[in-house]
Amino acid sequence: MSYMEDERPLKILTGIPCMDILNTLVDLFEQNKENLRLQKLTIKENIILVFFKLKLDIPYNALSILFGKYQTLLYNQVILYIQKALHTKNTPAGLICFVSKAYLGRASDKSIFEQSKLIECLEPYRDYIIVDKGFSRS
Repeated sequence: MSYMEDERPLKILTGIPCMDILNTLVDLFEQNKENLRLQKLTIKENIILVFFKLKLDIPYNALSILFGKYQTLLYNQVILYIQKALHTKNTPAGLICFVSKAYLGRASDKSIFEQSKLIECLEPYRDYIIVDKGFSRS
């Protein structure tokens, strides 16, 4: 992955604007690496892999060629990193769902959603949210 040492391909392929930000992400994950089950990829490779997948939605079989690793391994690593970073889980149908922290007493879906700031992570016309029928959009 020597081509990722240059900022231009890094920005085009991952959306990460510069090496300093990538290195900061690596440092943050290294501080919490006991929470991650790393398998045959460095933390830097894992971060690049996740951003590749999120930005370009490259199929896992193509990612396996780029990274020289098994498709299943890459799928598991992407899911693991997204879950750890965004507090998400996968549904049986393969959708990504947000899991909020626990709230005591009465908390509305709307207030939990607003506090999560999940809306800031979504791209218009590309990402969708499925909610209960009583959930208000306003």
